[in-house]
Amino acid sequence: MARESEAWMSGVPEAVARSELTIVVARDEDGRPLAWAAAIVDDMVCLIDKALATSHEARWALHDHIVRLLIARRVRYLLAEGGGPFGALGLTPNVRHFQHLLGYELRHVGPVAKPSCPSS
Repeated sequence: MARESEAWMSGVPEAVARSELTIVVARDEDGRPLAWAAAIVDDMVCLIDKALATSHEARWALHDHIVRLLIARRVRYLLAEGGGPFGALGLTPNVRHFQHLLGYELRHVGPVAKPSCPSS
């Protein structure tokens, strides 16, 4: 974890320079990062592009903060890639039930090929 966190943190200036990214960091009382997420936020959709967490508690605290920010901005959809620290598809049935109670609808999303136009 420390090596991954250090590697990512060394690229923070580059990532922050990307205007489409919103960077959110959860820190301990000494200011050390415990979890971070880089998200692309559109009018209606947020995509968590990259994320890393040192513990479930830090991940959930950061996730809660992100969700509150999105609610305030009236963003309706939160997308996270597969099995990373913010991925929800592999969670236990109890956690998925809790997510459902909170209003989450878990879906697999994938690209769809554009239909070809018939030739004239």
